[in-house]
Amino acid sequence: MKHINLPRKLLFKLISSVVCAFLITMAFTWVVHVTLADRNAMKVINRVLDDVQGEIEAKVNHKLIMTAMIVRDRLQESKDLSSDRLRKLAGEMRVDDVCVVDEKGILVASAHSHEIGFDFHNGDGQAKDFLVLLDTETEFCQPLRPSSAHGEERKYVGVWLPEGGFIQVGILKSTLRVFAQSAISGLTHNRHIGGIGTIVITTEQGQILSDARETGLEGSVLQLPENAYVVKRVIEGFDVYAILPKSVAASERNALVGSSAIMTILALFFVAILVGIAISRFVKDQIEKRLHADMEMAKSIQLGSLPGVFPPFPELVDKIDIFALMRTAREVGGDFYDFFFAGPNHLALVMADVSGKGVPAAMFMMRAKTTIRAHLESDRDIGSAMANVNDLLSEGNDSNMFVTAWVGVIDIETGVMRYVNAGHNPPLVIRKSGRVEWLKERSGLTLAAMSSIKYRVKTMKLAPGESLLLYTDGVTEATDIEEKLFGEARLEAEVASSPADARKRCEKVLESIEKFQGLAPQADDITMLDFTLKTIEKSFPVIESSLGESANWMSEVFASPKPAIIVDEIVSNIVRCSGATKFTIRINGDNELVITDDGKPFDPTSLPDPDVTLKAEERQIGGLGLFLVKKMSKTVEYSRLDNRNRLRVVLK
Repeated sequence: MKHINLPRKLLFKLISSVVCAFLITMAFTWVVHVTLADRNAMKVINRVLDDVQGEIEAKVNHKLIMTAMIVRDRLQESKDLSSDRLRKLAGEMRVDDVCVVDEKGILVASAHSHEIGFDFHNGDGQAKDFLVLLDTETEFCQPLRPSSAHGEERKYVGVWLPEGGFIQVGILKSTLRVFAQSAISGLTHNRHIGGIGTIVITTEQGQILSDARETGLEGSVLQLPENAYVVKRVIEGFDVYAILPKSVAASERNALVGSSAIMTILALFFVAILVGIAISRFVKDQIEKRLHADMEMAKSIQLGSLPGVFPPFPELVDKIDIFALMRTAREVGGDFYDFFFAGPNHLALVMADVSGKGVPAAMFMMRAKTTIRAHLESDRDIGSAMANVNDLLSEGNDSNMFVTAWVGVIDIETGVMRYVNAGHNPPLVIRKSGRVEWLKERSGLTLAAMSSIKYRVKTMKLAPGESLLLYTDGVTEATDIEEKLFGEARLEAEVASSPADARKRCEKVLESIEKFQGLAPQADDITMLDFTLKTIEKSFPVIESSLGESANWMSEVFASPKPAIIVDEIVSNIVRCSGATKFTIRINGDNELVITDDGKPFDPTSLPDPDVTLKAEERQIGGLGLFLVKKMSKTVEYSRLDNRNRLRVVLK
């Protein structure tokens, strides 16, 4: 066979074209990877600097807050708020300014006497930021920035005062460097960039405070290396340098260019890559299916831990009405609710919201729920119980999660409820008149945010026929496609127009939220709990002391003395004349009293009214008490049911 040979000129052109194409491709690849390597290096540097900045700011803020707390304690001990005392105290604490602001936001004492009388409400944004301390028992830190009053860069922190108001401590940029130097020293030890890069913190004069390379460099002057990426950032008055040798980026670039060349030459591996992609997709699909199954199981476990059977207490359906629902934004959520008896006739109601979403929030939610329940069941002092819960949740809280919670314990025999609000949304109270009220007051700090916190215990009262609606912020902060909030006003209107039924009220509000959201995705968990006190009932033995006990109980339930007077007249007849062993008083939501006893049949309404026109010595003895009951009541009806006397009194 005769061989066919390509002309040398054509073969040369083909080879030259291939070589040129390869060289152009490699040159383009080189430029691209050089740019990407530089960009990636800067991303890594800035990411590490962001982390270091957060740590430095946290260290400085913590030290300033602790200093402000010490100032607060010393001022409360000495009670001396003179400018001389504050200047001396500022010098002792190594800060530049100490001032005291009262509960109205007025600066009442300062190391600089000319500042006294300044109203924080009239200040610029820098001063107004501190007004948050008038409403919340917390601390507040401002970043280092020029002061509108002094012109130079200053940093201010504030801590709340138990009697209202706050302590403010200020420090100059130059003072801050000296003040916080001990907290910053050694902060970046072993914090490397790309294996051999380093983070160095220096003073303004370049003296090293912390170097990731080795501990012995502290105190020396920083010498910046050549042929390296160097990014400087001033953080809280300290110069922070991120240093990364360019050889790191060059090595990455060379590796990428070499791999690109190899991939170009070894095109035969293309099929293998396709197979690998197919396999990776298959594995990814399997992992996603398994993860979805695990999340569904976690959701089932989570929902199973919440009360879900309604009515929950069948024996009390004529006394209380409870319903709750939860719609999670993801497979598992951070909201939770609970209700349980924390003692005889004392029902605990819990509504809470854990920060964050997903599995971590759900696990923290389970821990918070069990801790709250255990302490409410064992400690009748709700304030002490919640303080202990906060300490336990704060311990080992490395994820820095927190819980907003509203916890109340109601005596279903009186309607008196004691409650604690730990940074949660204010509940709604639906009075029997149909009026809707907000339980808005100064709340305590969220749970798990800080240990050793005391919580104020508030008291309210529900009358028969009145309800309490608890919810999480997923209700009021639900948004539509235009990112408008559902809001408190819309919630109040929906509750006011809802039926007087726990389940129907919750379902109507949920339906309104879903209609409001439309096509917008659910951004947060939606949780509600509705409690209605339908009736109040208490039984007493027929003994003389029950007269006072029943009167005291009626006074505790009603603000008006009239119901207690009516019951006292009726109970007096039962104790002294009926021969009964026990009597029961039930209060319904429509101003109705029902008094029953197991004594001999007696219809007090059949007795004629006494002639009150006669003189006292001319009237027959007896009957005046029942006459008084009739006059003070709208209706008085007697019946005999199940061998018991039953007297129904409708109050005016």
